[in-house]
Amino acid sequence: MDLFKLNDTLGAYCRNNVNSLLSGVLVENESFNHFTPMVGVKDQAPIIDLEIPDILKPYNKNWDPAQAKPNPRIMQVRTCKVELELEPLKYHHTYLGAFLKPGTDPAKLPFEKFLMEKIIRAAKEQLELEGMFQGVYDAAGTTPKATMDGLNKVVEDAMLQEEDSVVPFVSGAITDLNAVEVLEGLFAKLPEKVQGSTPLKMLVSPKIKRWYDLQYREVYGGNTANTEFNRRFIDGTNCEIVPMPGLIGSGRVHIAPAWNLFFGTDLAGDMDVVRTQLDKWVIIVMMSFKIGVQIGSTRFYWCNDQA
Repeated sequence: MDLFKLNDTLGAYCRNNVNSLLSGVLVENESFNHFTPMVGVKDQAPIIDLEIPDILKPYNKNWDPAQAKPNPRIMQVRTCKVELELEPLKYHHTYLGAFLKPGTDPAKLPFEKFLMEKIIRAAKEQLELEGMFQGVYDAAGTTPKATMDGLNKVVEDAMLQEEDSVVPFVSGAITDLNAVEVLEGLFAKLPEKVQGSTPLKMLVSPKIKRWYDLQYREVYGGNTANTEFNRRFIDGTNCEIVPMPGLIGSGRVHIAPAWNLFFGTDLAGDMDVVRTQLDKWVIIVMMSFKIGVQIGSTRFYWCNDQA
């Protein structure tokens, strides 16, 4: 294997596919499908929540305008980096083995694409599992959890602010014996006008969602309309229960309209390009991007008291 040639082809592949590589981490992330993208954030950007009081009233000639109240929240993105040393000679046989599978077309899976797909998949999983929900930013950190303030940390900070703070509902620990009662009880505590009119996401850990399904089946029986039992919505509501891999190990339940959960990132064209560099027997892969999450308005966000 010619490492000099491989470095050249890998570098060319990265340059020609930089947008798709970055979107593989940021856009093709299942969890982010439940968030609203906020693109072009360099460092901080306001998310304006305009609270409008009663403005509809009977006509008369008196001028008595109501006052709109802006409640801005700040989207903060942090720069993350990927640094990886690859020893291509160790992976070449694995790559060649992939071609033994029936129907594989070598022309559609060059070695450089084979390598980068594995790197992008790992970065995406680490961002989703460790950063976006349970991350706590630490500039001196060395783990995926240190790259950003995840949604749990954003909410904890919102609980401490003096105005428009998040006040959690008391739920106690969620178990396999009370999951249905707790999740439906949390929904019942929401403002009535929200319950009846706003499509909501209830984000929970996969274990809590599984407990909910199992207990519901035990108490009420399976859903005969589905061959595969899976209750997505709380009965009689437009509140979807969504299992989030990033909430593994967390008892926090996040409830909000999808339009009130944001993830921020820079423009792909303004981010550092993905780079490669040959160093003796290894190829170094480097990339960076900006990412952050935030709730848009505390008026349309609710959670329980479990961390």
